[in-house]
Amino acid sequence: MAWVAVAVAGGSVVTGMLSNNAAGKQIDASKDAQKINTAAAQEGVKKIEDSTSTAIQTLETGRTDTEAQLRQAQADSISSIDSALAKSTAAIQQGSDAAMQRAQAARESAVGLLEQGYNISRGEIESSLAASRAAIQAATAKATGALEEGRDRSITEQKTSRDESLAEFKPFYDSGVDALSGIESLITDPNAQKDFIENNVFFDALATDATDRLFANQAAKGKLGSGGTAKGLQDSILLLGNDLLDKNISQRFGLVSVGLDAANSMAGVRQNTANAISSIEGSTAANIAQLLGDEGSQIASAEVAAGQQLSDAALSASSSAANAFANEGNTLAQLETTRAASIADLTNQSGVNKANVIDSTGKTIADLINSTATNKAGLESSAGTNSANVLTGTAGNNAQLTVGAGDAAAAGTVGVANSITSGINNYLLYDALNKPTGASANA
Repeated sequence: MAWVAVAVAGGSVVTGMLSNNAAGKQIDASKDAQKINTAAAQEGVKKIEDSTSTAIQTLETGRTDTEAQLRQAQADSISSIDSALAKSTAAIQQGSDAAMQRAQAARESAVGLLEQGYNISRGEIESSLAASRAAIQAATAKATGALEEGRDRSITEQKTSRDESLAEFKPFYDSGVDALSGIESLITDPNAQKDFIENNVFFDALATDATDRLFANQAAKGKLGSGGTAKGLQDSILLLGNDLLDKNISQRFGLVSVGLDAANSMAGVRQNTANAISSIEGSTAANIAQLLGDEGSQIASAEVAAGQQLSDAALSASSSAANAFANEGNTLAQLETTRAASIADLTNQSGVNKANVIDSTGKTIADLINSTATNKAGLESSAGTNSANVLTGTAGNNAQLTVGAGDAAAAGTVGVANSITSGINNYLLYDALNKPTGASANA
């Protein structure tokens, strides 16, 4: 029955070989499928790239056209803004020029009226000044005449009073002058002194009396004939002469003193009269000077007042004219400032509008470029993603086919091996089951 086991084992081997042959056919079919998948994938990637390139070209063309339209619209907007600015600036300039001309005409009219009013005021002020000056001078002339007349009467009264006073003092003065005559020689000239004593009638009597008394005294003493008597007589006579001389000089000095007092009084009268006349003259001159000064002051005051009035009128006129010029200047300056500000505002607004147009156009173009770039990137990214997906899917399918072929090949090889192993195992099992045991084996 060993052939049965061999047959079973052989059947298993045949079965494994048939299985392995089937796996080889499966591998060939997998390779063919992989080629088809790869060709299809390459065709799909090419179509994706072509469609993406076409879409990108369409986007770029649309962007270029749109950008050109935007730039033309920007140029048209800027030109329109410039034209509006030029028209507005011209209108502002025209209005400002007209306003300036009216302001200048108003100033010229105001200045003309001011000059006319000033000339009228000046004539009135100068006429009033001339009348005031004539009235002041006439009043001063009358007052000066009255002062001079009073002065002359006062001086006449002073001179009359002086002459009367001098006449009263004249006798005393003459006595003093007579006494003074010869007094100097009596004091300083010995000859004059001697002549005075010798010619004095009182001296002889006094000398005789003194001689008699001296002789009597000396006789009583018994010394009449001595030398002392002669010396005593001489000394006594000298004392009498000096005493008479001194008394005369003293008397003369008394008269001189009276005359001196009279002279002083007369000098005082003359001095007082001179002072009084001088005072009258000075007072009159001062009063006249005061009048003339007052006249000058009044005339000066009138002239100053007139000058002040003229100055005030001129100042008022010039101030008003200056105000007119200032107002004109302010008006012109305001017009210029307003015009400049308006033009500046228009220019600035025009610049802002231009900047806004340029900025808006730039942003729109930038957004367009960015959007186009984004769309291109999206298309390229989608194309890449789609190509990758196709290639990845194809690679996955091919991998699955390769794995399936490998699994089939492995399965065929394993099947053959398993069949052989199974045949061998079946043969061994059969052999083991049919092999004699114990005595049978030994037999």
